[in-house]
Amino acid sequence: MTRNNYQHRPLYLRLANLAGGSAISLDPGKLIARAQNQTGLSDFGDHSWRDGFVRLCESLEDEARLNTVGRLSARTHLLQLLSNRLRIENHRKTNARVADQSITAPVIITGLPRSGSTLLHGLLAQDPAVRVPWTWEVMMPCRLGGQPRVHDRRRIERTERMLRWLHRLAPRFRTVHPTGAELPQECIAITAHEFASVEFHTTFDVPSYQRWLDEQDGVAAIGYHRRFLQHLQTENDTGRWFLKAPAHLHTLPALTSIYPDARFVFTRREPEKVAASIASHGVILRCAFSDRVDVEAVADYWVKWWAQGWRRAQQFRTSGYPVIDLEYKAIVADPIAVVRRLYAALDMELSDRAAQNMQVFLSANPQNKHGHHNYTLSEFGLNATDIRTSFGL
Repeated sequence: MTRNNYQHRPLYLRLANLAGGSAISLDPGKLIARAQNQTGLSDFGDHSWRDGFVRLCESLEDEARLNTVGRLSARTHLLQLLSNRLRIENHRKTNARVADQSITAPVIITGLPRSGSTLLHGLLAQDPAVRVPWTWEVMMPCRLGGQPRVHDRRRIERTERMLRWLHRLAPRFRTVHPTGAELPQECIAITAHEFASVEFHTTFDVPSYQRWLDEQDGVAAIGYHRRFLQHLQTENDTGRWFLKAPAHLHTLPALTSIYPDARFVFTRREPEKVAASIASHGVILRCAFSDRVDVEAVADYWVKWWAQGWRRAQQFRTSGYPVIDLEYKAIVADPIAVVRRLYAALDMELSDRAAQNMQVFLSANPQNKHGHHNYTLSEFGLNATDIRTSFGL
C-alpha cells in the first residue's frame, strides 16, 4: 500500500473517529423501516431498486472499511435517498401531471471526466432556455410539509448546509470539482435513488457492489432517471433538458432506449492528461470516510474502468448515432465560442441574455477558484504509456 498523503484530517474529525461506529447500523431492513417512519410513507414504487440497495449495504459493511464518520455519512446518505424516493413516489401518485410529462430530445453530455464537461454544463445552465437538474432539487426533490414554491429558498439553504459538511470532511474536494446548491448536478446523483450509480464506488470502496452494477444493462436506472426528471419538470417545465455525467459512457444503449430522441455531446481530452486527476478525485473522497485507502489501487481501478467506458463509446459511434464532439482545449480557451458551435449543431439560438449570463458566470467562477488541484501520475503509480495502452491508443 502506497503512503497516503491525502489522509490528513482536522482534529475534530480524528476525535470523532476515535468514538467508534459499531452502533451505526447499515442494515438494509432497518434503514428502510427508518425512512418509512421518518416520512410516514411506505411505497417506494417498483422493486427494481432493492437488489442494488441490499448489495450496497452489504458491501459497505463488509468491504468499505469505514471509519466512524464514514459509517455515519453512509447511513445519512442512504436514508436521504430512501426518503426522497418515498416522497417522489407519493407525489407521483397524488399528482396526475407527473406521469404525463414528456422529456423531449434531451441533450446528454458525456465523455471522460476532467474533460471540461462540468464547466460546459455550468455555462449552459445560465441560459433561461435550458433546463438542468439543480443540485438542490436533486438532493431535496420534494417540498417539505406542503410548502409553496416561494419556500424553495429553504431547500436551497438546507442543501448548502449539507454541502458544507462535505467541505469539512473533504476540504480538498472543491479544488477538484465545484459544488454548490445552485450549480447543475450530474445524473449519477439521480440514479443513486435507484441504487444503481457509480457514485457509491467513487465515494466508498464497495467493489462487490460495483461488479454487480457493471453487470447491469442500465435500463432500470435510466428508467428511474426519466421518472425523476418528470417529477422535477412538474415544478419547472421551462427549457430543454441538458444533462451531464461522464459515467454515461457505460450506459449509452440504455440512454437511447429510454430517450430515443436524445442528442449526445462528447467532451474529449487525452486520457493520460486526466488519469491522475481522476485518481486524485477518488482518493480525496474515499479518504474522508476510511482510514485505509490504497491510492495506487484506486488509480489502477479507475484507469481501467474509464478505459472500458471509452471503448464502449467508440463502439457506440459505430452504430451511426449522431454525436457532437467538443475538445477540452477549446472549451477552456473560449467556452462561449464552443457553446455557440454547440447551439448551431443543435439548431438552437444563443440569446444575448444567455451569453451575458454565461460571461457573468465565467467571471464569478474562474479556474482554480478554490485553490489549485495538484497531482502527478507518479504519485499514483501511473505512467502515460500504460494509460494509452489501456485505452487502446
